Amino acid sequence: SRIILATGEVHMADDYTLYALDGNKTILWRKTGFSDIPAVHDGVAYLTINGNLQAVDIVSGDLIWENTTVSSFDNAIAYHDGKLYISGSNGYIYGVDATNGSILWEYFSGTYGAISSSPTVVDNIVYVGGNGGKVFGLNLDGTEKKVYTITGVTSSVRSSPAVKDNRIYFGNDNGY
Repeated sequence: SRIILATGEVHMADDYTLYALDGNKTILWRKTGFSDIPAVHDGVAYLTINGNLQAVDIVSGDLIWENTTVSSFDNAIAYHDGKLYISGSNGYIYGVDATNGSILWEYFSGTYGAISSSPTVVDNIVYVGGNGGKVFGLNLDGTEKKVYTITGVTSSVRSSPAVKDNRIYFGNDNGY
């Protein structure tokens, strides 16, 4: 689980439920059915619930907007400069406007299948692991910068890539 502190409340994600608790451990609100850790920015939690992308006011729990046009959102979300980056089980990576949930761009990973990795944004590049030992590097506008093919890795890169000093670190199904 992950604990988020904001506005004097505790927000905890556990067992597919996001909770807001006050100082007396009273549940103020809850959202169930989310599939991965939400991104939080400026009082808004961005999360996937039942495959749909939602923005929720972190204080009240009220829905700000919901994107139901793509029902395969199921990974953690990266927030960067007013935009959300998320991958889906349909093999696409998306750029989404954080203010209203509209899809700004989509990138299809080709024949590599479902994307099980959550995006990481470093130096204005969106990194996402894919199937077949691939790591995708996309510009913030969704254009392809580079597809990295990792020698000796033939299975899914499921972890969120970490990037440091021009090196990409990840975990995958081959045990690397």
